[in-house]
Amino acid sequence: MNRFDRSIVCGLVLGVLAGRSVAGDPPAATPADATFHFMAIEKLIGGIGGDATAQVVQLQLRSAAQNFTNGTEIAAFDAAGGNRVLLATLTDVTNGLQGDRILLATPSVADFVDGPFNPDFVMTPMPESYLTAGRVVYDDPGGFGILFSVAWGPYTGSNTGSTFNDDNGDYGPPFATPLSDLIDAVEALDWIREPPAKHQQNTIDYVVQTAVVLTNNAHEDFEIVLPPACPTLVLESAASIRSHAGFGELPIDIDLTATIPSESDLVTSETRAGDLGIEKIRVTASGGDPTEACVSVTVVDDLGAEHPPSSVTFGTGEMDLNFDPNLPNRRVYTVTLGGVIDGDGDFQVRSLVGDVVQDAPAGPQTVNAIDIGLSGLRGRFNQPVDNPANTSADINMDGVINALDVSCVRLVCGVWATTAP
Repeated sequence: MNRFDRSIVCGLVLGVLAGRSVAGDPPAATPADATFHFMAIEKLIGGIGGDATAQVVQLQLRSAAQNFTNGTEIAAFDAAGGNRVLLATLTDVTNGLQGDRILLATPSVADFVDGPFNPDFVMTPMPESYLTAGRVVYDDPGGFGILFSVAWGPYTGSNTGSTFNDDNGDYGPPFATPLSDLIDAVEALDWIREPPAKHQQNTIDYVVQTAVVLTNNAHEDFEIVLPPACPTLVLESAASIRSHAGFGELPIDIDLTATIPSESDLVTSETRAGDLGIEKIRVTASGGDPTEACVSVTVVDDLGAEHPPSSVTFGTGEMDLNFDPNLPNRRVYTVTLGGVIDGDGDFQVRSLVGDVVQDAPAGPQTVNAIDIGLSGLRGRFNQPVDNPANTSADINMDGVINALDVSCVRLVCGVWATTAP
């Protein structure tokens, strides 16, 4: 027997005991048989930190044993009281003491909680247009109708509901402040009454709360906090990073100003072989530390194909763009940093094994670059690999510049060349 059937039976029995005819009468719940009726909307959030999808409805049990909420709904209405939108359908919850809570939240609320976030129910956000003026209800659509509601802003629709939680069933007038005015920071409409108090008027029952702690049915608390403000970063440098035997990671610094095709011969080439192509790009910035929340990254090759990093790691004043698999050889890549990068936030880098002298003419691949690269290699035999002027000449990254690097270019890396150097 479901909860509605139980309510009907209880109503029939009570009616018979009272000596009245109950045929055709609506079910009438009493404190003895009410199992989900005595409830208040304790907190209502229409958005957090400018995110209008971060929404919360927190219910509070006005009486004990009101946790049999299976089949009840949270719904929203527009400014005129129409266009009902279902936000969530509830099931029973475990704890049912007077004052216990039931927490419903949209997925993006988790972005504003430091640590795990465990709402009792995940809800759909109400349309953003409803935040200016609208109404949220706790509803029993299959029986007793609207059990509690709160409206806000210049709402003009009905405020009528049951008398379980308001003596005259009038849940108006609307709270004057629109929810749309409360979404840029951390602010909630907060029910100031303590159980078992009933609703009187929204204008005196609710206040705007600026230190918001949510509570689920398991009595876990979750403080809502805004993430730190994003700093204004200035792009300072970038380098292609590979590991050399005996030296560890060594960079080839990237010219941030050169572009294809106007300055093709100045665009920096990643010359080293390994798995062929670019493995890691390290970006440094001033003005603060880059973070995932503040900086976006796009990488597009000269054919228009996108190559998102497989991962991005953040450090003090820098970030590493990691590519697994490596970015393919013989391509030019445009890296664009969005978000809080001030000024020029993009640069280009070429992947061209063997272009030791960094003098490739127009286009991502060229035989001439390999020819010039080989001649440059021979002039750097046995010179220190960790000297930035020589790093690009250790083609096979074995820590030594020698004939093996020449062979790598001629026989392995330069297989596309039509003329051997």
